[in-house]
Amino acid sequence: MSKTWLPGFIFVLAGCPSSGNGPDARLHFDSGPDGTPGAIDGGGTDAAPADAGVALTNGCDPATAVDDTGMAAVTVMFAGGLGFNYSPKCFKISAGTMVTFQAGTMANFNQHPLVGGTIVGAMKNPDPASPFAPTTTMGTSKTFTLGTAGTFGFYCDVHGPSGMNGAVFVQ
Repeated sequence: MSKTWLPGFIFVLAGCPSSGNGPDARLHFDSGPDGTPGAIDGGGTDAAPADAGVALTNGCDPATAVDDTGMAAVTVMFAGGLGFNYSPKCFKISAGTMVTFQAGTMANFNQHPLVGGTIVGAMKNPDPASPFAPTTTMGTSKTFTLGTAGTFGFYCDVHGPSGMNGAVFVQ
């Protein structure tokens, strides 16, 4: 266990390989334009995305996302044996593709409510215009047809800030 100190904040990081907080994990502290502390990004390692000029959505880079373009349907598994994760977390599809979120063993949307939106730092930012809106809170499977090109983040309302989030890039 290690502690990182910031004025007025204490962060305790436990080594947990399933959450990306192992020995190689780092917190990223960004500075604002005047040098004051800004956003905190708790995800993963310092590896630069394939295109460092691209803004990431929930840690997802379109250059490294799973390429499912041309598929009629894509299934995103969550929870169960996956822990607090989505698989795939980051993926690309063609407009008109059906995306099904499917719970793993002994999991459901009551435990892992699906929200359309983004996580910035540790703040949840629901997007009422998301194709995943409104929040899904019941059942074990939900299918959405994504007919419009764009980037759409999603997250678990309970575990999103700790890494259970992702994004789909619709082309």
